[in-house]
Formats: sequence, C-alpha cells, structure tokens
Amino acid sequence: MPQLLIQTIMQFNIIINHPWLWFCVGFALVQITSLWMQKLGNQLKTRDGSLHKFSIMDLEFPSSAQDMVNVINGIYRMPEMEIKKCLKALKFTLIVDFLFMPAIYGCIFLLCMHVAHKTMHINPAVFETLAWLQVFAWLCDIFENAYILRKIHPDSTPSGKMSHAIYTAVVYSKWGIALIGGICASMAIFYFWLSGRYNPDNLFFAMVLIAEIVGFFILKSVLNKFVKTKA
Repeated sequence: MPQLLIQTIMQFNIIINHPWLWFCVGFALVQITSLWMQKLGNQLKTRDGSLHKFSIMDLEFPSSAQDMVNVINGIYRMPEMEIKKCLKALKFTLIVDFLFMPAIYGCIFLLCMHVAHKTMHINPAVFETLAWLQVFAWLCDIFENAYILRKIHPDSTPSGKMSHAIYTAVVYSKWGIALIGGICASMAIFYFWLSGRYNPDNLFFAMVLIAEIVGFFILKSVLNKFVKTKA
C-alpha cells in the first residue's frame, strides 16, 4: 500500500516555473487577507451570559456542539444594529477566508514541491505527498466554512454527535496537514540556506519576503492603533 501511494504521487510530479515569484505573490495575499480578517474580527461580539468578543477560532474549536451554537445564538441577543453589524462581519470574514485559502495552501504547496525537487536524488515522495495533501486541507477548509455558514441563523441548534465529530476531525485534519507541511518544508529550506545549497538569483526574492513581513507588521501596528483610537 505505501509503495502504491508513492508511485501514485510520483505520477503527479510537476515542474513549477519561478516558484519563488509565485510564493511571494501568494504570501502577499496571505498577509493582506489576514489583516482584512483581523479588522473584521474586531467587530465579532456575542451575548452569552455577558457581552464579549469572540473569534473565528472559537467556532473552529468549540468545546462542544452546544458551545458553537451558544456563540451564534448569542449574536441574536444583542441590539438589532449590533446584530446586523456582527453578522455582516462574521459572514464577510468567512468569505475573505475563501481568498486566504488558495494563498496559504498554495504557498505551502510551493514550499513542499520546491523541497521535493531539491531532494530528487534521495526520495522526494515525502514532500510531494505533503504538497498534494494541501489540496485535501483546502477542501477541509471549504467544508469547515460551509458548515459554519449553515449554522448562522436565529435559534441555531447543536449538531448531532456524529456530525460534530466529523466537523472536529475535518478541522484538526486541516490544521495538522498545513502545519506539518509548512513546518517541515520551512525547516528543510532553512537547512538548504545554512548549508549554502541555494540559487544566488533567489536572494532577490528573499529580500522581497523580508520587505513583505516588515510591511505586514507596520500595517498591523497602524491598524491596531486605529482600532484603539476609534474605540
């Protein structure tokens, strides 16, 4: 079975031209959508006993099916204007997340495939498998967002034990695949750079990535100050 899987993965081996250029583009989209969702997230509130803020992570990792609907139903216990504002922010956050998905999973895919090509003389199947698994993680993320969107309505009821178990498995699968692929590929690339196994032409893209990261933190700082001032 493992040998069959490796052979199947090897058949999908592709050559990506200018991977670092595409990675820079995808990474920029990751940062833009992240800031966008952060701004929207500042408007997420619910009344569950008391009025408090919540985040998408509270809906991704609820302690139980009841906990998820408590957050959603709590939105409808606020004043009408606050309900409209919160629902708009919540739904728009999930829509923006659909733009975030191809960017983040695409970036991890590119990293894994790049490492696979760098280790072609050893055994590239591991990183090729991690690369193509990002497609499955993307599908899991789509399922997750669709699941949450279907729950957003007045008097939302908890899912059955089996449905909630499937949802939880999908969420953990998404995070597990993305984290394993991203961390492993990043560590391998960091090793290549430390050992001098890199193309000097790619130093330009390294500088672009550094500039993107610096720009991200500057914009995030400005955004946070603006939110505090407005509050």
